[in-house]
Amino acid sequence: MPIEALHAKQSAVARHPRWPEPRAQVAGTANVGSPFGNAINRPDPSRRQRPCTHAPRPNLVTMDIAPPTPDPGSAAVQFDRERINYAVFSAAVLLVGIWLVWLGSWLLGWSMGDLGIEPRQLRGLVGILSAPFAHASFEHLMSNTLPLALLATLTLYAYPRAAQWALPMIWLLSGLGVWLFARDSVHVGMSGVNHGLMFFLFLTGLFRRDRLGVAIALVVFFFYGGMLLTVLPREENISFEYHLAGAAAGALAAILLFRLDPKPPRKRYSWEDEDDAHAAADDELDLPRPDDVPVLWKRDPESAQGARILQFPTRVDDKGDRHTLH
Repeated sequence: MPIEALHAKQSAVARHPRWPEPRAQVAGTANVGSPFGNAINRPDPSRRQRPCTHAPRPNLVTMDIAPPTPDPGSAAVQFDRERINYAVFSAAVLLVGIWLVWLGSWLLGWSMGDLGIEPRQLRGLVGILSAPFAHASFEHLMSNTLPLALLATLTLYAYPRAAQWALPMIWLLSGLGVWLFARDSVHVGMSGVNHGLMFFLFLTGLFRRDRLGVAIALVVFFFYGGMLLTVLPREENISFEYHLAGAAAGALAAILLFRLDPKPPRKRYSWEDEDDAHAAADDELDLPRPDDVPVLWKRDPESAQGARILQFPTRVDDKGDRHTLH
């Protein structure tokens, strides 16, 4: 089918009012409309393409891939599928990286201590970048794999914009904190980043107070609430300093970035869109407020004509003293 006919056919599809507008067209590509509100850049054979547009579908901006929608439907399913694919793929790349480093060091006989953080030593500064990839043993690697997979996936799924800043911030600040304040030893492992992601997800859900954020905060606290205690010194061969620095970095990232991702639109129900006539009819059945009811001594004389005032007898005690009602 020609591009012009395809464009004319898809441009007739009704656009949902909450769907975002298509992104700006990349030079050297033809913009084909999509019923899901995303512009898919297709190669234009008449113009020379740039290297970044050779793929059939270039990478889009994170929130343009899957904007949140309030109502379930085919569009919401499509958006959610794109967000899940993005989160799972990105987290898998990170997991593959730490496993490749460990397998390479095991096969080639490298020392993991060369990649770790040595506090207050110039040669230990490189460990700020490389220490999360290094692990002391296979058990150490396995203990960090599942938390990293879950926490990184939830972070990238729920807060894709904030994750682009939060993950590097947690990575660098946790390593810097260890280099500045930790004990004289070699600190390695992904546990500092895991603690940072847990604190980031938990606090971000509390700050945002939307349904998705609160649900994820409850999930991560249910599974990894014990990280609140592992920031304290427990065992001699465990770097609690890395845990503490990662938790502090995650809390700082949550405070700075929790507004970066837009909240999902609140679903509006049909009973919220009732006509004013129905609302007026309901008002007639409501009792007036106490402030709107005039007291006898402040009533308009004209409105009091024909009114009957009931006289209540005064109370008399045994001694004959007269008392007013109270």
